[in-house]
Amino acid sequence: PYEARIPFSCFVDAIESPLRTPDGVPRRAVHYVSHQNDSLSSEYEALWADVELALPWADAAFGRPPAATNFWMGEDAARTTVHADLFDNVYCVVSGRKEFHLLPPQEGHMLRRQRYPSATYAPDASSDTLVLEFDEPAVETLWSPVHLDHGSSGPLRPVRASVGPGEVLFLPALWWHAVGQRGGEGCAPSTVAVNYWYEGPTALGEEVEAAAERAAERILEQVKGIKL
Repeated sequence: PYEARIPFSCFVDAIESPLRTPDGVPRRAVHYVSHQNDSLSSEYEALWADVELALPWADAAFGRPPAATNFWMGEDAARTTVHADLFDNVYCVVSGRKEFHLLPPQEGHMLRRQRYPSATYAPDASSDTLVLEFDEPAVETLWSPVHLDHGSSGPLRPVRASVGPGEVLFLPALWWHAVGQRGGEGCAPSTVAVNYWYEGPTALGEEVEAAAERAAERILEQVKGIKL
């Protein structure tokens, strides 16, 4: 994706404006706050009074604080293609709704990943939209043509998790996932979330399925001990 640092007010103004003309022609680019390098801690100090930088029960389950805590906000048109992360992920939705489509690691061979020319979106000088520019010198990247969130997933039967405000999803490391969103009510239909990445045994090289199972057991133990 094209990345740019802009004032947060400009981001809000953008997602409040129409994405397309009445004829369906794009008027602007899709906007998404998705900087992943511990963005809540490094960029959003103004929010620290409203959200925890770590979850005590998750810290206890993993035996360490999160490696990164990230702030996410985007409009309904923002989507991710199927991918997997090295970190165990505790994903918390603040407003709107996140739609996850999930596959266990062992089904990755069915995603038909191939090498494709790598490209990056860049601003179009003649409009407010973005155009693809192929990387120079040429670079290839692994990409899957499978879309888990609709019928082109073939024989795969992904697990669907719809996560709403105040709800938390535990996504084990190396699980394949594609993510969409549906904004809540308000002048800017967008979804806001915070996630906590934990550098668990999988990131350190432990066998995937056993590590994910033990992490899930530890989280359940901690959650059961919370007094509401």
